[in-house]
Amino acid sequence: MENLKHLSIKKTAMLFMVIALIVATCLVAITNLVVEMIRSDIYIAYAIDGEKFYLTTDTGDQLGNDVVLSSKGTTFSKVDNREMTTLNIISFASIPFFFIVCIVIAALLFFRLKLQKPLTILEYATKQIQKQNLDFELSYPIRDEMGQIITSFEDMRQALEKNHYELWRTSEERKRLNAAFAHELRTPLTVLKGHIEFVAEHAEDTRFTKEKLQSNSKIMHQQIKRLENYVDSMYGIQKLENLKIIENKVFKNDFEQAIREITRLLDVKQMVHLEMRVTEEELNVDFPAIMQVYENLLSNALRYAHSNITIHISTNTELLIQITDDGKGFTTTEIKHVTKPFYRTEKDQSMQHLGIGLYISKLICEKHSGRLIIQNLENGADIQASFKL
Repeated sequence: MENLKHLSIKKTAMLFMVIALIVATCLVAITNLVVEMIRSDIYIAYAIDGEKFYLTTDTGDQLGNDVVLSSKGTTFSKVDNREMTTLNIISFASIPFFFIVCIVIAALLFFRLKLQKPLTILEYATKQIQKQNLDFELSYPIRDEMGQIITSFEDMRQALEKNHYELWRTSEERKRLNAAFAHELRTPLTVLKGHIEFVAEHAEDTRFTKEKLQSNSKIMHQQIKRLENYVDSMYGIQKLENLKIIENKVFKNDFEQAIREITRLLDVKQMVHLEMRVTEEELNVDFPAIMQVYENLLSNALRYAHSNITIHISTNTELLIQITDDGKGFTTTEIKHVTKPFYRTEKDQSMQHLGIGLYISKLICEKHSGRLIIQNLENGADIQASFKL
């Protein structure tokens, strides 16, 4: 029975049909045999009026039993005549009756064995999806066509769940980004408002010298520049959120050369110790995106390191970039918030640093089916960026 469950639907249907035909044929044969037996009993009750014939030997001895041949038909009583008619009807009707009954029973058994449970599972899944509920799992152990359909349905559900989660995550991330952007705009706008009001109040004041006017103008220009930087960064982040990872083959030598070139350009104080263990001759990655992450992480490490930065780049099932510095590391609060947009640590509040580098790096890692891990070591910080190969 267990092996029968794993047969394909086509083979199971053929098997059930053959069994149904065999059973129907046997039932028809048994029915006709019983009918003939009853007929014989009725015939025996009537003596046959006619001449006897038998075979003889050369010497004239009878050979075998005699046979009575009558030129007249047997006349049955009304009761026996009705019974004979009924037997004839049963004999003819048994063929379509038993075949139809057996085929219907076979179809019902086939439906119950092969179709009822998977159709119930699919109906349940369809109703859950109509309710926009994807928090369920489809499981069907039978390896037939319906099992393949349910497996495909489960793959589709997982894809929908993943897309739904991504949409939700993007929506929440957009909300946080907008809130952070609005918060960051308040400071330069407040400064601008204060200086504009100050200039308006003292415009006709003789004590308001040209130097003070230039000083206020310089501060306002700085705040306007800061606003422009925020707007540009916001536009850049939105582009990254809609970014599609385009994987291309990059040769190992080209990848390593690009890493060394970025390191040479940024490592002015020569604090970096670089170690690369790239085993694959070709990497299938979004090369520009990974270079952007590497540049962001290295710039961040150079900003906080005292005298030493160690970089390990390796490949296995993923590309791993690990950067360790000997700075002060992150506080508990900073580790929780440092990958949020426009977040800056207490020791880095300069207008040049907008606080989006680690956020962008995290975004690119996740789009590459990887992740960004930030942690403290005994002496410094450790950041790991992974990208699925």
